[in-house]
Formats: sequence, C-alpha cells, structure tokens
Amino acid sequence: MSKLRRVLGLPSLLFYGVGVVVGAGVYALIGAAAEEAGRMLWLSMLLAAVPATLAALCYAEMATRYPRAGGAYVYIRHAFPKLPWLGFIVGWATAVTTAATAATVAIGFAGYLSLFVDVPRWLAAMLLLTACTGVAVAGVRESAWVAAACTVIEVGGLVAIVVLGVGADGFGERLLDAGGDGGGKGVQGVLAGAALTFFVYTGFEGLANLAEESRRPRRDLPLALLISLGVTVALYLLVSLAVVALVSPEELAASDSPLATAAAAKSATVATALGWVALFSTANTALITLVVGARVVFGVADAGDLPPALARTLRRRATPWAASAALLVASLALLPLGGIGLVGSVSSLTTLVVFAAVGAALIRVRLRPPEETRKEPSRDGEARPFMVPGSIARVPLAPVLLLLTMAPLLLWFEPAAHAVAGATLGAGMLVYATRRWWGAAPTASEAGRAAR
Repeated sequence: MSKLRRVLGLPSLLFYGVGVVVGAGVYALIGAAAEEAGRMLWLSMLLAAVPATLAALCYAEMATRYPRAGGAYVYIRHAFPKLPWLGFIVGWATAVTTAATAATVAIGFAGYLSLFVDVPRWLAAMLLLTACTGVAVAGVRESAWVAAACTVIEVGGLVAIVVLGVGADGFGERLLDAGGDGGGKGVQGVLAGAALTFFVYTGFEGLANLAEESRRPRRDLPLALLISLGVTVALYLLVSLAVVALVSPEELAASDSPLATAAAAKSATVATALGWVALFSTANTALITLVVGARVVFGVADAGDLPPALARTLRRRATPWAASAALLVASLALLPLGGIGLVGSVSSLTTLVVFAAVGAALIRVRLRPPEETRKEPSRDGEARPFMVPGSIARVPLAPVLLLLTMAPLLLWFEPAAHAVAGATLGAGMLVYATRRWWGAAPTASEAGRAAR
C-alpha cells in the first residue's frame, strides 16, 4: 500500500505542470540565452522544444506503465533489473537536477527581489528555498492550491510581455529572416542557446513523480504532461520574439531581471508589475520543483537504494518530510555556484542524461516478449497504459528520435557544466558503492520492489 495519498486530479496536475515549466524558464534564464543566440532566440527555443516533446511522450507511456513515486528511477529499475546501479544513478541524477533547478530559480527570484528590496541575493535565495520546503511539507494538496494561484499570475505576466512585444517594431521579423544577422554568436550561439534553453522546458517530467498521488494516473498523467508542454512551448516562442523586439539581446544578457528590463522599454508600470509577477513565478517553480523532487528522493529511499530514513512521511499529512529536508540541503549547497547560467546548464545537462535513460528504458520495455512485461493493475478503469504512437519492428520512434536530437545538445555545454555534472554523478556512484559494500542496497533480484 502506498504511503502517499491519491488526492490530485487533472486540474491540479496541469497547474503543477505549467507552473513548474513556465516559471523556471523565461523569468530566470532568458537573458543568458539571449547572450548566446541573439535575436535568433526563438530558434533556440524551438530547437530545445523538440527533444523536450519527445521526452514528454516517453514519460507519458512509462508513467502510466509504472505509476509510482520515483519517476525515471522506477522506470530504469523495471527496464534493466540486472543493472541496479543504473537505476540508482538515474535516480541520483534526477534528484541533483531538481536541486539544481530549485537553486537556479531561487537565484532568479533573488534578482527580481533586488528591484524592490536591498537584500543580499544569497540570503533571499536561501529564505525562498526554506519557505517553499515548509509549504511542500505542509501537504501536496496545499502545495497545489499555492501553485494554482501563482501559475495564473505568472502566465498573465508572460501574456503582458507578448502584448507589449506585438506592438513593438520588428516583432516576428526574425522568423522571416532566419539567415540574417541576428546578433549573438551565430549558428554556434543558436545551438548553445538551445542547450541552455532546454532547461526552460524541464520540469514537466516532475509530474511523473506525482503518479502515486494522482487519482487516475493512466488517464490524467499523459494529458497533463502533453498539455503542459504544449502551452509552455507556445508561450516561450511568443515571449522570445517579444523580448528581442523590445530591447537588444545585450541588454537582456546584462540584466538580472531580463523580462522587467524588456517591459520597461514600453511601460514602466508594466515593468514594475512584471517584477512582482516574476517573484510569484520563480517562487512557484521553486515550490513545485521541491515538491516533485522530494518524491524522487522518497521513491529511491522507499525502494532501498537510499537510507530508509529518507522515506519517512508525516503521519497525518502523508508528505515525505525527510526527503524534502534532504533536497533543501542539496539546493542550498548549489547556491554558491553563483552564476545562473552555470547552475542552469548543470540542470540541463543532468536532465538530458536522465531523458536519454528513460528513452532507452522505453525501447527495452517495448522489445520484451509480452509475457515478460509487467502488467500494472488498472487503477482507473483503463485496460492498458498510454502508448506512444509510431514504431518500426516494435521499436518506438519517439525515444529513438529523442536520443538522436539530444546528442548534439550534449556537446554545447561549457566545460564547467560538464565538470560539475560529472562530479555529481561520480558522487552518486560513490554513494551507491558504499551502500553496496555495507550491504544496505537492494540486489538485482529485488529490482521490481520499487513499483510494487
């Protein structure tokens, strides 16, 4: 029996999905992306959306096959039961990604807060992460209410930017002149921008970690995943065209609050309002990221690959408080990296690794003989899980295309991002080896335990 409560319906999942993706991207990283891609920012956004969409399809199927907290960790354990270390590393990478995401948007929050209050940015980021952890521990339903309110506000802010941008000279002209001089660093800049802006789409996969608290995971999770991503892709493309029509990419890159800077070119009132909206947006993303990230840590600990103390839940509220506390510590530890571009790049890089593993897991599961594929009992009256359309010789095309489109993006991260990501994965291997040495980690024969 699950230790978590099934209280989330489709509307709550949609608010979680849209809220975590929208806030994490435009409000925090668009300035750093504009520095790379220049006025071709929209193209970077579009290129980054391709692997994100393919990944969402893969998650939609795997989440309905194995609707348990832990997400990618659970999928890898089922797909490769004889490689338990691989499942652990994927779970570890997912947890690191959520911690890096929370730290990134907390830094973005601190930048927007500086428009109104003179507070040290490290202190503002720390206080935000701590407050969001408190709300997350209070309960997933309570967190959903907060997320819903903040999501409405942050989407309204993006719509305001688009309205201002549509009225500016040059809105959308880069769509008609993709080969012209768009500033930035040329083709390499567009690809580097795509690698960085891939981060703006991450977060939707966190919905898979809420499967154990979804009332109808097989029906609602695929809808929530795909609708959330579709809404954010459309918003991001419009916003990326709007901001470069309002101000130059150089101004965006130099600003700690790039959307407010863009809005100020047309309306000081809107710019001030947008600064407040950005506070809600980044805070909302930090909250949702910490909520879903705690479910990752909980799922890995509940399966035995992390200390069982991390799987403890509050008796009355059924929230994974110990996992939330651990994720808070990890997020705080990443704050000293400082630069939002570096922290965001680490998050993007580790997310790409996790997405690749999920794609490979889906291919492996599809190629199994039918009698070897574990059938999850229906929890909502549906006879079968969501299936990604399109396959050749039983091999689904979506994960194959995902692996092919992700490979170029992996090459366009700065060396520091590779070094930090490599160090965190190496630390994960060390933790796993230590637990196996002491006999604490489950054996390969116990691989199915994570989803029972």
